[in-house]
Amino acid sequence: MNRQALWITVVGCVLIALAILVLFERVLGLPEVDVAQYRTETTVTVADGDRTASGKVHADCIYSRSHGWSTGTQSGVSASGMNPFVVLGDRSILVLSDLHRCPGTHAAVGSTYRFHPDGSPSQADEPRIDAPYAHARRYDNIDDAKILTLYSQQVLFRGGIDGLRITEAKLVIAEHKPKAPLPDLYGDAFPWYRNTPKGDVGTPEYGLHDFRSRFSGFIVRLNQLDEKQRCNKFDREAEGPLLVEGDRWDTCPPWGGENLGWLIAKPNADLSRIDYSYNERSLEKIATHYRATWLEARGAPGANKVDDYFFWQPKLCFDGQCFATHAARHSAWAGFRLYYPKKNEVISVEWVH
Repeated sequence: MNRQALWITVVGCVLIALAILVLFERVLGLPEVDVAQYRTETTVTVADGDRTASGKVHADCIYSRSHGWSTGTQSGVSASGMNPFVVLGDRSILVLSDLHRCPGTHAAVGSTYRFHPDGSPSQADEPRIDAPYAHARRYDNIDDAKILTLYSQQVLFRGGIDGLRITEAKLVIAEHKPKAPLPDLYGDAFPWYRNTPKGDVGTPEYGLHDFRSRFSGFIVRLNQLDEKQRCNKFDREAEGPLLVEGDRWDTCPPWGGENLGWLIAKPNADLSRIDYSYNERSLEKIATHYRATWLEARGAPGANKVDDYFFWQPKLCFDGQCFATHAARHSAWAGFRLYYPKKNEVISVEWVH
């Protein structure tokens, strides 16, 4: 056998071997190299006026790492449990969002991590977990929640809102391979949530839970666009605001840009109208929503559309210019845009059902 034929044979054997390995992996799955199960405890402390309040939750974590010839090393972590919360002095409850409850490592029991908002300096002698941008939720009453306020969670960590400021948020590895079920500390602290029937998707209990726990409202935000985001369908010297909906919206580029604040809502007494002003906005408080069943009982304008759910439909007014529209770009997203061509700014109005 000549050298060329030998090399062809060797290469062919290698390729066949690799193909067999890939097929073996696909049929039998990737061999697990490492799996860790552990429970964490997250504690949040909030300065609430002249008092301090704390709350804690637990989460169960499964960290796995696997290796395959064709895929290399892969790792992932899954978590189960509730978001951290604090019951405040007025019997409202503050619930945080998107705080990572599983570090994804083999830390020893008792290891402690502290949450910091993005951009905060970390201390060299303590592990940290970044607290990403998120919306914190404050329900007005633990026994019968009717009003839901959304806050910028980063501001709660840094400067505070409405007399509230997160002074500490930490996570501790509580135990490895937990045997007992997760304690329902959230349900114990929030009776309205606990007593709202829950069930699997498709069951009557699930539908009843969704019906009773639904909050309606609007998120209204002003954004400064850069020149590349300008919508050239409009006269660039027009003051605005101009309503953008339907096909005209789809012909404009995606709009994002710098957040100049959320417009402050001023609903009237019978909740039939909400007034906003371009000059009245906040970078701290995002929106206020109301429980849909409470709105319906109060006679607020709306309609029972899907599955007999009540959808609040007040008139929305911006510096006296009112819009009664539910324009939608896509069926899964309802809202509209008001565009200021001369300023190249846009107000986005999003319905939250």
